[in-house]
Amino acid sequence: VLLSSVVYFSSNSLGSLFKMPELETLLKVSSLNVLLSSPSHLFRAIMQKNLQFRALAIIRISRQVILLCLTTILLILGLGVLGVVISFVASTAVSTAMVCAYCLRNGVYRIKIYFNPHEVLPFLRFGSLVSIKQLLTFFAHRFDEVLIGFFLPSEVLGVYYFGKNLLERVRNLLTSSFASVLLPVFS
Repeated sequence: VLLSSVVYFSSNSLGSLFKMPELETLLKVSSLNVLLSSPSHLFRAIMQKNLQFRALAIIRISRQVILLCLTTILLILGLGVLGVVISFVASTAVSTAMVCAYCLRNGVYRIKIYFNPHEVLPFLRFGSLVSIKQLLTFFAHRFDEVLIGFFLPSEVLGVYYFGKNLLERVRNLLTSSFASVLLPVFS
């Protein structure tokens, strides 16, 4: 909720900073993606812990098919970049619903209402350090994009991002392929 709020409320400032008024709308819609994906992180981790990789793979494939089909339809309808962002939000919503439904239906995780601040505090301390590290890493990996977007036209940033993203996707594909096979083997 906090990260989604930060993205939503900073959208006007970021749109003005990059001189891209359409960015404000895109970031506001994208903030829903952060909010909708949050509940599934816990369930995905529990599914991985329980070695339920088949179900996770089916959910990921379903998400990608929904994303591809919806993006194609919205682009044909002329929504442009907004259609792509809406497709990401919709596919994330469906994926989160599928993960949560699977976990609750199959008893992977039973939700119970319990809160003890003394037990939660150590996790929050550790989680805050991990979050700060991840935020710094995120911004360090994207600082070049911010500089290019600030000093050069948006078309240059688009071409640069496309090339950088293509290389990053290949690296992630190779890493995730090995990781998804090696985790069950080592487990």
